[in-house]
Amino acid sequence: MPHEIPSALTPKEYAELYPRYLASERSRKKSEYTITTYELALRKFRDYLNEADPDTISPLDVSEWTDSLLDSGVSTNTAHQYYGIVSMFFDWAIQMKLLKESPMPEDGQPEKEFKKKKIPSKDEIMRLLDPANIPFSIKGKLPLRNYTIVATLLLTGLRSDELRSLRLSDLDFENKTITVRNGKGGKERKAPFSPRTQEIIRTYLAAGIRPEWATPEDWLFGTHQHAMNQETASHDEQWHKFDAATLGRLVKRYGKTVIGKEIHPHLLRHCATSLWADSDINMRSIQLALGHANLTTTERIYADILDDKKAAQNIASILSTLSL
Repeated sequence: MPHEIPSALTPKEYAELYPRYLASERSRKKSEYTITTYELALRKFRDYLNEADPDTISPLDVSEWTDSLLDSGVSTNTAHQYYGIVSMFFDWAIQMKLLKESPMPEDGQPEKEFKKKKIPSKDEIMRLLDPANIPFSIKGKLPLRNYTIVATLLLTGLRSDELRSLRLSDLDFENKTITVRNGKGGKERKAPFSPRTQEIIRTYLAAGIRPEWATPEDWLFGTHQHAMNQETASHDEQWHKFDAATLGRLVKRYGKTVIGKEIHPHLLRHCATSLWADSDINMRSIQLALGHANLTTTERIYADILDDKKAAQNIASILSTLSL
Protein backbone atom coordinates (compact mmCIF):
# COMPACT_ATOMS: atom_id res chain seq x y z
CA MET A 1 0.00 0.00 0.00
CA PRO A 2 1.55 3.36 -1.02
CA HIS A 3 2.56 5.76 1.71
CA GLU A 4 0.05 8.58 2.16
CA ILE A 5 1.72 11.98 1.93
CA PRO A 6 0.63 14.23 4.82
CA SER A 7 -0.91 17.63 4.11
CA ALA A 8 0.92 19.17 7.06
CA LEU A 9 3.75 18.26 9.41
CA THR A 10 3.58 18.04 13.18
CA PRO A 11 6.34 19.80 15.18
CA LYS A 12 7.78 16.36 16.01
CA GLU A 13 7.87 15.35 12.34
CA TYR A 14 9.56 18.65 11.46
CA ALA A 15 12.19 18.13 14.19
CA GLU A 16 12.92 14.65 12.82
CA LEU A 17 13.09 15.76 9.18
CA TYR A 18 15.14 18.95 9.16
CA PRO A 19 18.44 17.15 10.00
CA ARG A 20 17.86 15.07 6.86
CA TYR A 21 17.48 18.27 4.87
CA LEU A 22 20.76 19.59 6.30
CA ALA A 23 22.46 16.34 5.30
CA SER A 24 21.18 16.77 1.74
CA GLU A 25 22.59 20.30 1.64
CA ARG A 26 25.96 19.08 2.92
CA SER A 27 26.03 16.50 0.12
CA ARG A 28 25.66 19.41 -2.32
CA LYS A 29 28.94 20.77 -0.94
CA LYS A 30 27.48 23.84 0.71
CA SER A 31 30.04 25.74 2.77
CA GLU A 32 30.46 25.27 6.53
CA TYR A 33 29.16 28.79 7.10
CA THR A 34 26.04 28.16 5.00
CA ILE A 35 25.23 24.90 6.77
CA THR A 36 25.69 26.56 10.16
CA THR A 37 23.31 29.37 9.18
CA TYR A 38 20.73 26.89 7.86
CA GLU A 39 20.93 24.86 11.05
CA LEU A 40 20.50 27.94 13.23
CA ALA A 41 17.37 29.07 11.36
CA LEU A 42 15.80 25.61 11.34
CA ARG A 43 16.58 25.11 15.02
CA LYS A 44 15.02 28.46 15.93
CA PHE A 45 11.83 27.43 14.14
CA ARG A 46 11.90 24.07 15.95
CA ASP A 47 12.28 25.79 19.32
CA TYR A 48 9.37 28.11 18.55
CA LEU A 49 7.17 25.17 17.56
CA ASN A 50 8.07 23.32 20.76
CA GLU A 51 6.94 26.33 22.77
CA ALA A 52 3.79 27.06 20.73
CA ASP A 53 2.96 23.34 20.49
CA PRO A 54 0.50 23.38 17.53
CA ASP A 55 -1.01 20.09 16.33
CA THR A 56 0.35 20.69 12.83
CA ILE A 57 2.37 23.51 11.29
CA SER A 58 0.15 26.12 9.60
CA PRO A 59 0.78 29.44 7.80
CA LEU A 60 -0.32 31.21 10.98
CA ASP A 61 2.43 29.43 12.94
CA VAL A 62 5.03 30.60 10.43
CA SER A 63 3.74 34.19 10.54
CA GLU A 64 3.75 34.27 14.33
CA TRP A 65 7.26 32.79 14.39
CA THR A 66 8.45 35.56 12.05
CA ASP A 67 6.82 38.18 14.29
CA SER A 68 8.49 36.63 17.33
CA LEU A 69 11.89 36.92 15.64
CA LEU A 70 11.39 40.62 15.01
CA ASP A 71 10.00 41.19 18.51
CA SER A 72 13.09 39.53 20.01
CA GLY A 73 15.39 42.03 18.30
CA VAL A 74 16.42 39.98 15.26
CA SER A 75 17.09 42.33 12.34
CA THR A 76 14.71 42.45 9.39
CA ASN A 77 17.41 41.10 7.09
CA THR A 78 18.15 38.17 9.40
CA ALA A 79 14.44 37.37 9.73
CA HIS A 80 14.21 37.54 5.92
CA GLN A 81 17.08 35.05 5.68
CA TYR A 82 15.67 32.65 8.31
CA TYR A 83 12.25 32.71 6.63
CA GLY A 84 13.86 31.81 3.29
CA ILE A 85 15.77 28.90 4.81
CA VAL A 86 12.65 27.40 6.42
CA SER A 87 10.82 27.88 3.12
CA MET A 88 13.57 25.92 1.33
CA PHE A 89 13.16 23.11 3.86
CA PHE A 90 9.47 22.77 3.07
CA ASP A 91 10.16 22.89 -0.68
CA TRP A 92 12.61 20.03 -0.15
CA ALA A 93 10.04 18.08 1.87
CA ILE A 94 7.53 18.44 -0.97
CA GLN A 95 10.10 17.40 -3.55
CA MET A 96 10.95 14.32 -1.47
CA LYS A 97 7.20 13.52 -1.26
CA LEU A 98 7.21 13.91 2.50
CA LEU A 99 4.64 16.71 2.43
CA LYS A 100 1.84 17.79 0.09
CA GLU A 101 2.02 21.54 0.46
CA SER A 102 4.12 24.20 2.12
CA PRO A 103 2.76 26.11 5.12
CA MET A 104 4.73 29.23 4.18
CA PRO A 105 2.23 32.11 3.83
CA GLU A 106 2.08 34.14 0.64
CA ASP A 107 3.90 37.47 0.98
CA GLY A 108 4.90 36.53 4.53
CA GLN A 109 8.64 37.04 4.17
CA PRO A 110 9.97 40.17 5.92
CA GLU A 111 11.09 42.80 3.42
CA LYS A 112 14.85 42.90 3.07
CA GLU A 113 16.57 46.21 3.73
CA PHE A 114 19.37 47.06 1.34
CA LYS A 115 22.06 49.21 2.90
CA LYS A 116 25.10 50.48 1.07
CA LYS A 117 28.08 48.57 2.40
CA LYS A 118 30.77 50.65 4.04
CA ILE A 119 33.98 49.34 2.58
CA PRO A 120 37.43 50.82 3.21
CA SER A 121 38.33 53.80 1.05
CA LYS A 122 40.68 53.48 -1.90
CA ASP A 123 43.44 55.02 0.22
CA GLU A 124 42.81 52.51 3.03
CA ILE A 125 42.82 49.61 0.57
CA MET A 126 46.16 50.80 -0.81
CA ARG A 127 47.54 50.98 2.74
CA LEU A 128 46.46 47.38 3.33
CA LEU A 129 48.20 46.36 0.09
CA ASP A 130 51.43 48.22 0.85
CA PRO A 131 54.01 45.86 2.41
CA ALA A 132 55.65 48.88 4.05
CA ASN A 133 52.66 48.91 6.45
CA ILE A 134 53.13 45.34 7.67
CA PRO A 135 52.97 45.55 11.49
CA PHE A 136 56.05 43.80 12.82
CA SER A 137 55.00 44.00 16.45
CA ILE A 138 54.65 40.20 16.39
CA LYS A 139 57.90 38.26 16.37
CA GLY A 140 58.71 35.75 13.64
CA LYS A 141 57.24 35.42 10.16
CA LEU A 142 53.53 35.70 11.04
CA PRO A 143 53.18 39.38 10.00
CA LEU A 144 54.28 38.54 6.44
CA ARG A 145 51.89 35.60 6.32
CA ASN A 146 49.02 37.75 7.57
CA TYR A 147 49.80 40.49 5.04
CA THR A 148 49.88 37.89 2.23
CA ILE A 149 46.49 36.54 3.24
CA VAL A 150 44.88 40.01 3.40
CA ALA A 151 46.46 41.09 0.09
CA THR A 152 45.43 37.85 -1.63
CA LEU A 153 41.82 38.30 -0.51
CA LEU A 154 41.88 41.90 -1.73
CA LEU A 155 43.33 41.10 -5.14
CA THR A 156 41.53 37.86 -5.97
CA GLY A 157 38.01 38.28 -4.52
CA LEU A 158 38.15 34.80 -2.99
CA ARG A 159 35.72 33.76 -0.26
CA SER A 160 37.09 32.75 3.15
CA ASP A 161 36.54 29.03 2.55
CA GLU A 162 38.05 29.30 -0.93
CA LEU A 163 41.23 30.91 0.36
CA ARG A 164 41.53 28.45 3.23
CA SER A 165 41.20 25.55 0.76
CA LEU A 166 43.84 26.83 -1.68
CA ARG A 167 46.71 24.48 -2.49
CA LEU A 168 49.97 25.50 -4.12
CA SER A 169 49.02 23.39 -7.15
CA ASP A 170 45.98 25.64 -7.71
CA LEU A 171 48.22 28.57 -8.67
CA ASP A 172 48.95 28.91 -12.38
CA PHE A 173 51.70 31.54 -12.64
CA GLU A 174 52.01 31.20 -16.42
CA ASN A 175 48.33 31.72 -17.24
CA LYS A 176 47.74 34.17 -14.36
CA THR A 177 44.82 32.22 -12.90
CA ILE A 178 43.91 30.51 -9.64
CA THR A 179 41.81 27.36 -9.82
CA VAL A 180 39.07 27.53 -7.18
CA ARG A 181 38.05 23.91 -6.66
CA ASN A 182 35.52 24.34 -3.87
CA GLY A 183 33.53 27.39 -4.95
CA LYS A 184 30.00 27.99 -3.74
CA GLY A 185 27.82 25.02 -4.64
CA GLY A 186 30.92 22.90 -5.26
CA LYS A 187 31.59 24.63 -8.58
CA GLU A 188 35.09 25.06 -9.98
CA ARG A 189 36.17 28.37 -11.51
CA LYS A 190 39.17 30.50 -12.36
CA ALA A 191 40.05 33.55 -10.25
CA PRO A 192 42.50 36.30 -11.30
CA PHE A 193 46.17 35.85 -10.39
CA SER A 194 47.66 39.20 -11.37
CA PRO A 195 51.42 39.89 -11.50
CA ARG A 196 51.11 41.87 -8.25
CA THR A 197 49.45 38.91 -6.50
CA GLN A 198 52.10 36.55 -7.88
CA GLU A 199 54.86 38.77 -6.51
CA ILE A 200 53.26 38.77 -3.05
CA ILE A 201 52.83 34.98 -3.07
CA ARG A 202 56.41 34.39 -4.25
CA THR A 203 57.73 36.53 -1.38
CA TYR A 204 55.60 34.55 1.07
CA LEU A 205 56.83 31.21 -0.31
CA ALA A 206 60.48 32.33 -0.27
CA ALA A 207 60.24 33.32 3.41
CA GLY A 208 59.99 29.69 4.52
CA ILE A 209 56.72 30.15 6.37
CA ARG A 210 55.23 27.17 4.58
CA PRO A 211 57.07 23.96 5.64
CA GLU A 212 59.86 22.82 3.33
CA TRP A 213 58.40 19.31 3.30
CA ALA A 214 54.97 20.55 2.14
CA THR A 215 53.98 19.32 -1.34
CA PRO A 216 52.08 21.25 -4.04
CA GLU A 217 48.95 19.45 -2.82
CA ASP A 218 49.28 20.79 0.72
CA TRP A 219 47.55 23.98 1.85
CA LEU A 220 48.99 27.25 0.56
CA PHE A 221 48.21 28.91 3.92
CA GLY A 222 48.09 26.95 7.13
CA THR A 223 49.03 26.73 10.79
CA HIS A 224 51.90 24.82 12.34
CA GLN A 225 51.04 22.18 14.90
CA HIS A 226 53.10 19.45 16.51
CA ALA A 227 51.72 16.01 17.33
CA MET A 228 53.36 13.29 19.40
CA ASN A 229 54.55 10.33 17.33
CA GLN A 230 53.94 7.35 19.62
CA GLU A 231 56.36 5.09 17.72
CA THR A 232 59.35 7.45 17.83
CA ALA A 233 58.36 9.35 20.99
CA SER A 234 59.01 12.58 19.07
CA HIS A 235 56.91 15.49 17.91
CA ASP A 236 55.93 15.52 14.23
CA GLU A 237 55.33 18.85 12.55
CA GLN A 238 51.92 19.18 10.89
CA TRP A 239 50.54 21.83 8.54
CA HIS A 240 46.83 22.31 9.20
CA LYS A 241 44.18 24.17 7.25
CA PHE A 242 42.97 27.42 8.81
CA ASP A 243 39.51 27.28 10.34
CA ALA A 244 37.07 30.07 9.49
CA ALA A 245 37.16 31.67 12.94
CA THR A 246 40.96 31.81 13.03
CA LEU A 247 41.12 33.42 9.60
CA GLY A 248 38.43 35.92 10.58
CA ARG A 249 40.32 36.96 13.71
CA LEU A 250 43.58 37.27 11.75
CA VAL A 251 42.03 39.58 9.14
CA LYS A 252 40.18 41.61 11.78
CA ARG A 253 43.36 42.26 13.80
CA TYR A 254 45.33 43.16 10.69
CA GLY A 255 42.78 45.76 9.61
CA LYS A 256 42.57 47.24 13.10
CA THR A 257 46.36 47.61 13.23
CA VAL A 258 46.95 49.01 9.73
CA ILE A 259 43.92 51.23 9.07
CA GLY A 260 42.26 51.40 12.48
CA LYS A 261 39.13 49.60 11.22
CA GLU A 262 37.74 46.12 11.67
CA ILE A 263 37.61 44.19 8.41
CA HIS A 264 36.63 40.63 7.57
CA PRO A 265 37.27 38.29 4.60
CA HIS A 266 33.92 38.92 2.89
CA LEU A 267 34.38 42.67 3.15
CA LEU A 268 37.71 42.29 1.35
CA ARG A 269 35.85 40.41 -1.40
CA HIS A 270 33.73 43.54 -1.87
CA CYS A 271 36.92 45.61 -1.87
CA ALA A 272 38.18 43.47 -4.75
CA THR A 273 35.04 44.32 -6.70
CA SER A 274 35.71 48.02 -6.07
CA LEU A 275 39.32 47.69 -7.25
CA TRP A 276 38.24 45.91 -10.43
CA ALA A 277 35.64 48.58 -11.12
CA ASP A 278 38.36 51.23 -10.85
CA SER A 279 40.52 49.15 -13.20
CA ASP A 280 37.95 49.11 -16.00
CA ILE A 281 36.92 45.42 -15.81
CA ASN A 282 33.74 44.35 -17.61
CA MET A 283 30.79 43.09 -15.57
CA ARG A 284 30.79 39.60 -17.07
CA SER A 285 34.44 39.09 -16.10
CA ILE A 286 33.69 40.22 -12.56
CA GLN A 287 30.78 37.77 -12.38
CA LEU A 288 33.00 34.86 -13.44
CA ALA A 289 35.85 35.87 -11.13
CA LEU A 290 33.54 36.15 -8.12
CA GLY A 291 31.79 32.87 -8.95
CA HIS A 292 28.28 34.30 -9.06
CA ALA A 293 25.70 32.03 -10.68
CA ASN A 294 24.03 34.94 -12.47
CA LEU A 295 24.85 38.48 -13.47
CA THR A 296 22.02 39.96 -11.39
CA THR A 297 23.86 39.12 -8.16
CA THR A 298 27.01 40.81 -9.45
CA GLU A 299 25.13 43.91 -10.56
CA ARG A 300 23.36 44.21 -7.20
CA ILE A 301 26.63 43.97 -5.25
CA TYR A 302 28.36 46.30 -7.71
CA ALA A 303 25.68 48.95 -7.25
CA ASP A 304 25.62 48.31 -3.50
CA ILE A 305 29.28 49.03 -2.82
CA LEU A 306 29.92 51.88 -5.24
CA ASP A 307 28.53 55.38 -5.45
CA ASP A 308 25.69 55.93 -7.90
CA LYS A 309 27.83 57.67 -10.50
CA LYS A 310 30.46 54.94 -10.52
CA ALA A 311 27.82 52.19 -10.46
CA ALA A 312 26.29 53.64 -13.62
CA GLN A 313 29.59 53.58 -15.50
CA ASN A 314 30.55 50.65 -17.66
CA ILE A 315 33.77 48.78 -16.78
CA ALA A 316 35.83 47.13 -19.51
CA SER A 317 39.33 45.47 -19.64
CA ILE A 318 40.47 41.98 -18.85
CA LEU A 319 41.38 40.51 -15.49
CA SER A 320 44.79 39.29 -16.63
CA THR A 321 45.89 42.89 -17.23
CA LEU A 322 44.98 43.99 -13.72
CA SER A 323 47.97 45.81 -12.29
CA LEU A 324 47.65 47.29 -8.83
